[in-house]
Amino acid sequence: MKRTRDLKVFAFPQNNGYVPSIRVAGKWLAEMGFVYGDRVTLTAENGIITISRKQPANELPSLPSPSPD
Repeated sequence: MKRTRDLKVFAFPQNNGYVPSIRVAGKWLAEMGFVYGDRVTLTAENGIITISRKQPANELPSLPSPSPD
């Protein structure tokens, strides 16, 4: 399954200055097969970033569900 997400590059404070930062989070990650505890490889080349799952998580404790508001 191929899915495209539009994200924003933010400024992140570091060493008395700022560096580019991209936050990748959401239910869509689980829909794409990523789970809590997975290890990933990030490859960046010529303006393209690819994130690949290295291996599935092994018997990690599940996170608590958010409480309904």
